[in-house]
Order: sequence, then C-alpha cells, then structure tokens
Amino acid sequence: MRVNARLNLKLHPELKQYKSTLTGWLTCLLAMLALMMSMPARSDTYVDGQIVFPGTNVYGATILVDGKYKMWHSAWQDSSTNMEDTIYYRESTDNVNWSAPIPVLTPNRLAMMLHPGPNTFSGQFIQGQRYTIVTPGSPGAFSFVYLGAPNNNVGTTFTANQSGFVTDGNAFRNVYINHVTDPSVTRHLNAANGLVQYTMFFTMCSPNLCDVQTGNEIWSMVSADGINWFYPQALISGPTVAASEPSAIFDPQPDGTYWKVYFDDRNEPEKGKVKMVSVTGERRAASTNYKTVLNVPGATVANPEVRYFNNQWHLFANVYNAGHYPSGEAYTTTANIYKVTSQNNTDFTQSVPQAIILNAGAPYCGTVAPGVQAVGGNQYDIYFGLIPNSVAGQPCDMAANRYMVRYRFAE
Repeated sequence: MRVNARLNLKLHPELKQYKSTLTGWLTCLLAMLALMMSMPARSDTYVDGQIVFPGTNVYGATILVDGKYKMWHSAWQDSSTNMEDTIYYRESTDNVNWSAPIPVLTPNRLAMMLHPGPNTFSGQFIQGQRYTIVTPGSPGAFSFVYLGAPNNNVGTTFTANQSGFVTDGNAFRNVYINHVTDPSVTRHLNAANGLVQYTMFFTMCSPNLCDVQTGNEIWSMVSADGINWFYPQALISGPTVAASEPSAIFDPQPDGTYWKVYFDDRNEPEKGKVKMVSVTGERRAASTNYKTVLNVPGATVANPEVRYFNNQWHLFANVYNAGHYPSGEAYTTTANIYKVTSQNNTDFTQSVPQAIILNAGAPYCGTVAPGVQAVGGNQYDIYFGLIPNSVAGQPCDMAANRYMVRYRFAE
C-alpha cells in the first residue's frame, strides 16, 4: 500500500494533546500509523495505451508470451456472428500489431465434439415446448423447442447430424451450446510425454442463451499448438453453481492438483465473491467445496484475473457501480476495473480493493473483462473490451465492446 502522508505531527491538531509526555508521543505515533493505514491506496500510474483492434463485441483476452505474443479472446467479431460468442486466436511480434483473428472454438464445433452423431431419438412432443434429451454415453444433453405439428400423438423421430441440428420437416432444436467465451489459457510441459500442452478453461453456456444468473458452466480443452483444441471436459457444471469467467494459473501442488481456477458464480446471492477451485491433472475439480478468495460485500464483482508479478499475487476484476444485479437483468451499469494483492494465491480478503480504471460517464461506460500480462519489473498491461456510452445516463450495453484496448500501468 502506498501512502503519500508526511510525518509532520504539528499539522495534525487532533494529536497535539499528546505531545507533553513520552506516553503522549508514543500514543501520537500509534495514532499516526492508524491514520496512515486508513488512507486509501494510491492508484497505479498510467504509462501508455492504444486500441489493439475493433470488433462488434470483443473482450476477455488472455495473453501468453511464448516466443511471440499469443492472445485468445472472446468475440462477436462482426455482425455475422452476433449473439454467438466464439473464441479467437491472434499473434503479435511486438505487442502492437496483431494478426487477423482465427476462430479456434465455436459453439457448433464444441457441440459436434460432444455429440458426434448421428444420434436418433423419438417421442411425443407438444408444439412450442422446450425439451432436453440426454443421449446415453454422451456428456451434456440436446435441448430443443418443438415447432412441428401442434397435436403430435404418434411421436416424432429426430436425427442429430454433424452440423448440430435435428429436423423432421418443421421441427428443429437449438444446439446444446449457445456460447463459448471467457478463455483462460496456460502453458506447461506435459510430464507424461515431455511435449508442450496448452490448456484452456472457458465459459460454456447451455440452452438458455447465457442467462446472466443461470446456464453458465466452466469447461476445459487441451492443445499442442494453441489453435487446434481437443478433449472437452466439464470442470464445474450443474444447476446449483452457474460458474463463469474463469482465470486459470498452472500451479502444481504436492496434493496432486495442477491448476487453480478462479471464477464468479452467477447463482451466488453475494455477488461480491470470487471463488477458486483446485484442479487435478485429469482436469477435474479436486473438491466441490469452492473456496471464496475475495468478498466485497454489497458489490457486484466479475471477470477475475489472477497473475503473479512484482513479488506478489494480483487479482484484477470488474466491479459494477450499481452493486447487485438489477432483478432479472444482466449487468447494465458502469464496469470499472479494480485490483487486490496478496502474498499467496488462495486468499485476497485482507487487501482493500484499489481502483485502476474508473468510468465516470461519456464517452465510455465499460472496460470489460481485464486480461493482464506482466511486462517486467513493476509494469503490466491490461487488455479489456471498451464500451462507448451510446446515450449519456443510460444503462451500459455490456454486449457492445467495440474495441480491444491495451493500457500499461506501473505500480
């Protein structure tokens, strides 16, 4: 904590009464220390910044330096992919000029991997009603809205093909996966084969179209090159925990866990919490008793990012101005970026959140999903989605990240 207070006791009238005796001086010193500790931390120093690239809705970058700068990020890259978050990959040699985006994971690709098909199932369905059908031997489920005959008394057979859709003429279903988003990528040498392994943890949204309070799950995949991803596996899924926006670190431990994944739970009543799960080498949760590593009472905290640099651990996150969710609505208020620090990566509760980027209104209302990369010494880059304020005083459109932006700070 940095404090710009000068130890000039004569300028503090409340302390003058203690100057007559040694006890008074000691009491005075203790009072001054208490005063200093109560002062807010100074904001980190802004160094420089730039727009990295534009998009319809670009955000959620994770960056590794591996001979070159490698970035994975979420996006509706252009109008053709609206409402279908995809994970893209880009490269740079100078951290300034980035290559064109390569889609490395789409909802349909993940759906096909989980349900290679063709799968056939039948039943009697009511027009306009949603059904979820579990296919034996396949993870997840098919979810669809039946749009066929209104009085289907004889049953209908559906066949799932490689495109992830089923049809019987008028009927169709939604693909099981609507969105894949919020990538967090680690790199390590696989002890079993000595080869480089990239591991990506990400949010997968099930059929209720990424509802802000339900439908989110955290999954993982592995890759040898960071572009071709395989072996999808659920980490946190189910109706009680709506885990989303993971931040992963590779941190092998004697207990057989290899990753720590930090996330927010959209079903958690206290929206100021960031939780953590330890992950085994098989990419399974070591326990379902998820540890709360940060709790900001009365706040809404999301998009955690945990990184180690400058001899301490950092947790960056979005904090939304309006506190808790508006009832039944998504985050619609100003999205700011705060950080907390710690000497360990399992407890950030003792640190006072420090504002890094505050959005006071026009021309911007949101700096969303911080991705952080240490650049040496006490400096670091934050990448985030930047949201212009469409109408001053109106709710911030969290699906309008028009630019990916990089800001450099020094702490």
